Amino acid sequence: MKLDPIMLWRRRQMRISDDRYWVKHLAETDVKDNQRLRESYKQHPLRLVAVVIADIFMDTDIDKFARLLDRRLKAPGYDQRRHRAQVRDMLRRARSKAGGREGLGAINFAGPGEGRKYLGGAHEIRLPRGVERVALFLDQFAPGIVMGAVVVAAQPDIAASVFERHHPSPVRRTKDGLSWEMVEAAKTRDLETRLREIAAIDLLPRGAGLLRDRRFPDGTLVAWSGEKFPSDDGLAARDVTRVLGIESWEWWEGDGRRVYSGAPVADRYGDGHSMILVQQSRDQDRKEFATREAEMRFHLQQELRDWLPLLLLGEAAVLLRERAGRLRDSLARRANSRLGRLWPLGLGALVARLSEVQYRLERLRQAANIDGERRGFQEFPMMVLGRAERLASPPLPRRTIVRRIARWLESIVAEPDPPTQPRNLRQSWMESLDLVTRTALQDVRLSFQRARLLSDIRSTNVLLGLTFAVLILTAVLVIRGKS
Repeated sequence: MKLDPIMLWRRRQMRISDDRYWVKHLAETDVKDNQRLRESYKQHPLRLVAVVIADIFMDTDIDKFARLLDRRLKAPGYDQRRHRAQVRDMLRRARSKAGGREGLGAINFAGPGEGRKYLGGAHEIRLPRGVERVALFLDQFAPGIVMGAVVVAAQPDIAASVFERHHPSPVRRTKDGLSWEMVEAAKTRDLETRLREIAAIDLLPRGAGLLRDRRFPDGTLVAWSGEKFPSDDGLAARDVTRVLGIESWEWWEGDGRRVYSGAPVADRYGDGHSMILVQQSRDQDRKEFATREAEMRFHLQQELRDWLPLLLLGEAAVLLRERAGRLRDSLARRANSRLGRLWPLGLGALVARLSEVQYRLERLRQAANIDGERRGFQEFPMMVLGRAERLASPPLPRRTIVRRIARWLESIVAEPDPPTQPRNLRQSWMESLDLVTRTALQDVRLSFQRARLLSDIRSTNVLLGLTFAVLILTAVLVIRGKS
């Protein structure tokens, strides 16, 4: 086909003209969209209470965690040696303890020169801009397993500043033309950038833990406060929750709080968790706390040990299942390679990694006592599933009069059924953890057996080959000796 340069030039000019039109159109609509989002936030304001970043440390990772904290515990005017020894001894016991549970209270951190302002002293570290103070919690909730949770007190009006600021629609050029996103995505990305700076506080070791580089958003909970819960049926409330990354169509509701899936992450919608608190201030607490958010943050910190470890166990199980899938794929590629029957190297390391994944999955089940008669985390607060009518079964067809009478007679004779209990968050997370770990363990065991069988076959082939080579060399030497 002969290319016409004039036709190509015309197509290029048409694309340039279309791109200019869409860029101008987006600039005009961005003003309206930003104004709409600003008004929506004024109707449903949400203030930041805390950002919780947590991870689970197991076995040798506890030592890395202890070494990092040993360098961070430096409080002016405070007994540093005693405090460091207390944390070090707690982590040492957590690694070797066979049962029981142990935890430490809040370990406070503040910016340089701010440690003496707090009662009992605070350790001074470099904090990101807008962060007032940080509290670290250690909880050994299972044998050889420690949870490290960082509760960050940042500026409560961080969401208001994002909604007040003008954000243009993200536009990027591709080979097919222009590609753009909505203004909500730009605001979510701005908020995500600020929260990632907060999550990067160096109190949890980067190269250790089950979540590691996935702590944000998988191991993150963003807590907000509001006058009322946002309704998924309202357009204004939906604008706010969309920017904050909250999946507002389903929630778990408890005493003045709701837990949602999703955190402010632009490219991975639905990852992480968010909490909205609407609890009223207590009279005795109003004098002790400067703001309502400080009061909510204090009460949130007191109950982290009751439910946060179970959330982290579920997230860690999902990551281990993904790792098991990658190891299965690596094993399949090694088994189906051209020299698969002759090349024995690499399978030993693969078997070791599969064994490690299997061990960690079993430890997760042990931590939640899934296989026992009484499962763990009995102190978990009651949070029932909200918006259940959307998930309910469709209505049954209408019965005839005869069937209605028969149904009525059966109800009179039969004993009344016990009332159905509402589905709660602990039950849901326990069932999810059980399902994920069982499927992952089944996958790992199959891969483990196949890897060991392939390793034995390849080792046998190599030994046979070496034996045959030795026989040939022996025969050559014998023939040369006779000659």
